[in-house]
Amino acid sequence: MEVVVTGGCSWSDVNYGDGKIPKDIFSSSWVEQIDFGTDVKFIHVGKSGNSISRSIDHIKDVLFREKKVDKVVLGLTEWLRFPLAAGCLNITIAYYVDSMKKKGKWDEFTHGQKETADKAFAYYNHVESIDKLGVDIFKKIIDTNIRQVLALIELCKLRGIKLYIMQVLDAVRPIIGEEYIEQMMDHVIDHEQWNMIANSRKDFTAIGWPFFYPIGGSSAESLLSKGNIWTRRNRIHRISHQDSHPNNEGHKVIAEWFNKHV
Repeated sequence: MEVVVTGGCSWSDVNYGDGKIPKDIFSSSWVEQIDFGTDVKFIHVGKSGNSISRSIDHIKDVLFREKKVDKVVLGLTEWLRFPLAAGCLNITIAYYVDSMKKKGKWDEFTHGQKETADKAFAYYNHVESIDKLGVDIFKKIIDTNIRQVLALIELCKLRGIKLYIMQVLDAVRPIIGEEYIEQMMDHVIDHEQWNMIANSRKDFTAIGWPFFYPIGGSSAESLLSKGNIWTRRNRIHRISHQDSHPNNEGHKVIAEWFNKHV
């Protein structure tokens, strides 16, 4: 029997919604539809809110514990999520909240969204200020994730584990601004460890490579939209207008994209 470990954020979380979403809307994540045959034991460690580095930490916990692991599947979230001691923050949310407040659209958030937004906005204004650090804070968050991805590649290589990495959510979002995105992409392209990842492509399967859409990458999220993927009305196969996570059909689409590369 093959042992497969999967990890990622809420889009790769088999327990998303804690059973509160009707089964006819969401009952099976894409990681439960991976086609590695029938004689497989899955260990799913994807969790809502995870950053890339936190997702990899959860996978490494399993690798350190389990003597036998044959395959690892990592679903990449946005590259600007940052791990704290007990949770993760998303710098993109801080930017989005700021723009919505300035437009007088704060009331469009749900209570839960407001709590998440306030936390991110407070951190990046009072602890590590976006205004003071500018694009450097984006670069440092990406640096952390690049190092973690490279470490996972090397660990799986040493253990003889087949590794699959798929960009699930769009890597960066336009709300950050074209100038910052361009600087981030220049940083990625020139990054020594990013180039080590690129040169290690024979050691893992990369789906959506090179992950960042401004430099030619793609994501599973882009498959769940018609037309401009950043326009809410163009989203398809989602749980609801308020909850943009994939529904059953959306997870099926994502699984089909993954299985083409198996």
